[in-house]
Amino acid sequence: MIEPLDKNFHSHVHPQTFVGVDQLLCSTDAPPVTGGVGRTVVWSSSSMDSDEENLEEVVEGPLDDDGQPHGFCTVTYSSSDRFEGHFTHGEKNGKGKFFFFDGRTLEGFYVDDALQGQGVYTYEDGGVLHGTYVDGELNGLAQEFDGEGRLVFKGQYKDNDRCGECWSTTLMGAVCLER
Repeated sequence: MIEPLDKNFHSHVHPQTFVGVDQLLCSTDAPPVTGGVGRTVVWSSSSMDSDEENLEEVVEGPLDDDGQPHGFCTVTYSSSDRFEGHFTHGEKNGKGKFFFFDGRTLEGFYVDDALQGQGVYTYEDGGVLHGTYVDGELNGLAQEFDGEGRLVFKGQYKDNDRCGECWSTTLMGAVCLER
């Protein structure tokens, strides 16, 4: 099996989960949490991918009546990662893009808080992975390009791992077929 260029490239793919309105901590400058537009709310949240029990999140954009992001919002996490995209009652739904603290990005279409269909992952060095996502994981055909735009991998992924017949190129330009 060929190893991904960045073994941790999906360490932040899964979105953070939101907690109920009873656990919201409003900043002193923010009005009470109710439905509205342009509110900034900070709250504690459990993360599916973090060892931290609680992460603070800052939400900029409209909120529903329960204080959840609803519409186009920017959510900045205490890890300095940021998500910009569409939400429906606190879940990512529609086009969105993660901006990771180290310069990586992940862009695609979200359904019920998970990336679905074609997604584009950009590495901090400018390399790009175009792939098919099912329930937030790479599943299906993918192509990877280095920072110079050269194709370096073409093949299949299953549950975020390369599988089946794949080919990649080495730094010296040799083509390797893996099964």
